[in-house]
Amino acid sequence: KSYVSVMEEAKEPSSSSFSPSPSSSLKAEVSAKVRSVLKAQKSQRIVECPCFFSDNVYIYKLTNTNRIIKRHFSFPSLSEFRAAEAKLLESLTENERETLEGALQKEVERRKRRDSDAVVRREQILKTYKPRDEEVFKLSPDTMLAPEFIKIIAAAKEGKLGEAVETFKVPGGAKAYVFPCLRPDYCERLVQELDFFNASKAPKGRPNSMNRYGILLDEIGMTEGWLDQFLFTYILPLSRLVYPGEGTALTSHKSFTVEYQLGEDTELTSHYDDAEVTLNVCLGVDFEKGDLEISGGNKGIMPKRPLNPPVHLKHKLGNAVLHLGASMHRAKPITKGRRVNLIMWARNPLHRLEKGCALCGQTHRLRLWATAK
Repeated sequence: KSYVSVMEEAKEPSSSSFSPSPSSSLKAEVSAKVRSVLKAQKSQRIVECPCFFSDNVYIYKLTNTNRIIKRHFSFPSLSEFRAAEAKLLESLTENERETLEGALQKEVERRKRRDSDAVVRREQILKTYKPRDEEVFKLSPDTMLAPEFIKIIAAAKEGKLGEAVETFKVPGGAKAYVFPCLRPDYCERLVQELDFFNASKAPKGRPNSMNRYGILLDEIGMTEGWLDQFLFTYILPLSRLVYPGEGTALTSHKSFTVEYQLGEDTELTSHYDDAEVTLNVCLGVDFEKGDLEISGGNKGIMPKRPLNPPVHLKHKLGNAVLHLGASMHRAKPITKGRRVNLIMWARNPLHRLEKGCALCGQTHRLRLWATAK
């Protein structure tokens, strides 16, 4: 069956057992939009949660101080933050307190301007940035994708993957899969293009408060030419097979790169993603250490489940790790060189209506996404 026909036959999501259920009218509208997106195969964000604008704000270090923080905060308001973090604030100097509160307020304001700022940056990028290698922006399976990956997806589409899926499943309870994905020569060309963009005068939007040196791939024009097609044609058939709940109706994605090197970001603390399914592809370049540590379970979707012992995965050029966004994971420190990874956060609005926001676990605050004016 096609993905569209499967979704048309699917029942509406059942009520959540841990928070109020979304209205039937919202469910019906979301279901209709999901069918439309899957049929058109053009990614579209459908639901959002207000927690994005106040929760999971990461602070690594206080600027102009030696104070290392390395944790996430909730910042619904200044007074609520001060009440919740009174003990921490008492341990800081006056300058450190002002610096922390200022950094949190700045990040919250950045998130509120997220969509409008992205529109402005995209317009400026179109005017100031001419790609060095336009072919890296267009999906070409024969020159971009690893032959093994193409075979895996073909088998998944035909329902012939069967027990072979176990050959690239990570042992343990992490529910993660590792497989060749991109050709090494394409990875090299892509990194060269990213470096060319970084060296340009075009404005740069960074992925989130945890990644200071990555690039938002949609803003440089990589979504329509190949990332959308990559999601719907290649990732969706596999995710539906290995994640029958979270991975069945992926309608949108946030795709970006992360970068680690000495003197800049060298690691990433434990976290979970604003995604039902996450794809992490190593683009190189030349590095030592920096393993991906991943465990099953989660702390973002209720009810909470205990975490499994972590599994350590070594990055290999062109290889991908596919895992649930709700699985806790972190990037261990690199000790030499530079590592660049492509990250795709794939979202499933039907799963969110049933199980809750990927970050806060609530369903009653979910709402239809509206384009920024």
